[in-house]
Formats: sequence, structure tokens, C-alpha cells
Amino acid sequence: MKLVTQLLITSVGLIALVGCASSTKAVGSTSAAADSAGTSLPENLKSEGYSYYGLNYDKPMNMEVQASTNTAIQTGTQITKLKEIKDGKAIYSIERTGNLGELLGNMEVSLEPDGIYVKTSTKAKVGARDLELPAQMTTGREWTTKVLVDQAGQKMDVTNFFKIVGRESVKTPLGTYDSIVVTSTGVGTMNGQNIRMETKGWYVKDRGMVKAVLTNSNAAGQKGTITIQEAK
Repeated sequence: MKLVTQLLITSVGLIALVGCASSTKAVGSTSAAADSAGTSLPENLKSEGYSYYGLNYDKPMNMEVQASTNTAIQTGTQITKLKEIKDGKAIYSIERTGNLGELLGNMEVSLEPDGIYVKTSTKAKVGARDLELPAQMTTGREWTTKVLVDQAGQKMDVTNFFKIVGRESVKTPLGTYDSIVVTSTGVGTMNGQNIRMETKGWYVKDRGMVKAVLTNSNAAGQKGTITIQEAK
């Protein structure tokens, strides 16, 4: 399987597994903008999900991407900007550059009292209530999302089943952290053929997702792995 196709398949699972680096942005007078520590956010929005997703992290995050089919390491940067706080919700844009941007694109998420939801994505059609992380990061918590992709000649329909597994130590090029692990299994079709994806993401409190490992396979038994992690 060509690397480009492999990355497109895997990007469906990645949409909900790449955490945030936070940088705030002032908005109009009709909405209140938070500072880098999120101090003006309503207290009921400062949940575990908010912290582990990294919405309160005030620095850009450099990331590296490596596929099992290619020894070259690809790179990119991710930054999150607060757009507005309105009607009890905080809306953030997540902007990505370099190879990371080509893989995942950009998106907007909505921070709400019960969790973080995807609002828009440049890579996939988004459902009305696609959950990224729940407000309470309770071990054993499960949820499901459905993602549709129709671009660059590729059609995909995948249902992802997520689960919070528990705490685990994780090592990246920047250090070793205590993290909460979220896994997912995605099943569906790509261009009419059955595919399966498995993901594992490590979320660090007040930093976001620092590493993810993704494995995909098709009906012919072909497999590929992609690792994304924070980089220096």
C-alpha cells in the first residue's frame, strides 16, 4: 500500500488522537477570550478532558511522523487558538503545518461541560456530536464516533470505538511522562474494501497528546504502522 494512501486511512483515527498546544487569540467584544492559562474560562469547563487535551498549554508543539513503509521522519507543528467563549462553550481552532498538516489538516473543537467535541475538520465530514475526549477521564469510559472521508479520489466510511485504558508511563524525545492512554478500533470501508485501524494515544495533563501509534490493515492482509510523537 502506498504511503499516501496509508496516511489517508490512518488520518481518520488520528483526528481524535492528536492533542493540542495552546496559544490564545483575542476576539470581538461579544465573546470573552481566555489567557494562556485559561483563567477566564468558566469553572465548569476546566475539566480533566480540558487539561489532558492540552487546551491550557501555551506553547506550539513540534511533532514528528514516521511510517513503517518509509524510514524518513516527517515533521510539523501544531498550535491551538481560542476563538471565543460563548453560550457556555469555548471554541478552539487547531492549526497544523508541514507534513502533520498534510496528514491531519486543521480543525475546530468545542469545549463543553461534558467534554470536547469536533466542530469542523478539513479532512473529514464531522457528525453533530463527535466526542474527542470526555470531561472526566475515567478508566473504562467508552464512546463511538463515525467519520466520512471523500477527497483525493478516496472514499472512506469508518466507525471508531474509543476507550480510556488507564495510566501509563510514556517516553518521547522530550522526556518521560505519566499519561492517560486512550485506544480506539476503527472498522469500515475504503473505496468499497474492508479496512481496520487500531490506535493508541498517550495524553499528558496540561500538555496534551504527546505520542500516538496507529496500525491499519486491509482485506488483503497488508499492514502498516505510523508513529506520531512530540519532537525537539
